[in-house]
Amino acid sequence: MTYVADLQSVKSKLETHVGESQECVAAVKSLAGTGPTWNWRKGKQVKGNTTIREGTAIATFREDNTYYGHAAIYIRQSSNAIHVYDQWVGRPLREREIVFKGFGYVSNDGEQFYAIE
Repeated sequence: MTYVADLQSVKSKLETHVGESQECVAAVKSLAGTGPTWNWRKGKQVKGNTTIREGTAIATFREDNTYYGHAAIYIRQSSNAIHVYDQWVGRPLREREIVFKGFGYVSNDGEQFYAIE
């Protein structure tokens, strides 16, 4: 089962921090009702997947299928990137483009994101 946030609700919270902290996970838990990260499982890869719905909770995962790195709310994708709503400490919830084959940390590589189940 995937978790899907109501996009109208998400949009009403743009430019604020959502959830119990300013972290990315706090926003996804609050907006999509995913529950604690220890219960998250790696679902389908986002890149190239046309069945992923707008508002789906997505995240990066370790090889053992446990959460690691970053979480966001999926909006759409193009041939070279995904578009998400995300936040982190010091940066409120807003839209961001994450390119495929990104650089540095996993949060900057669109190929590393999977639906949360």
